[in-house]
Amino acid sequence: MRSGNTIVKERSAQAMVLLSDAPKLRLRIAECGGINALIQLLQMGSSAAKIHAACAIANLAGHERCQVLIGERGGLLPLLELLRNGSCQAKGNAAQAIALLAMKNDANEKELVDRGAVPALQELLRSVSRDSALAQKAASALEVLHH
Repeated sequence: MRSGNTIVKERSAQAMVLLSDAPKLRLRIAECGGINALIQLLQMGSSAAKIHAACAIANLAGHERCQVLIGERGGLLPLLELLRNGSCQAKGNAAQAIALLAMKNDANEKELVDRGAVPALQELLRSVSRDSALAQKAASALEVLHH
């Protein structure tokens, strides 16, 4: 995913979503450099690649060790940037990833709070319909960060 054209990167990120949905593969993906590649896509990928990368990171966050690695490798700031400036789908995936990364992980939770996740999520809630899927994801993330 680090090299190639935009379409190849988008398809690779899409494949990572599918692979990361399998709990047995999550740690293997991390061990093979998948987290770093996904973070790079969050930072410099196309809009579609960012959507898929955030979804894959949310899936990986279901594994405790992956949660730690995503935080340690700088994955939280690009997710916050996507939450603030991404498309609706990207914001939803970022909010979901943020909730899962902060769940039962004090270091990630503290960094997210310190970096402004709460105001960003509150702003997102104000800007969307209360009954939308996006609002539900933002509310879930806020609940985790306010526990």
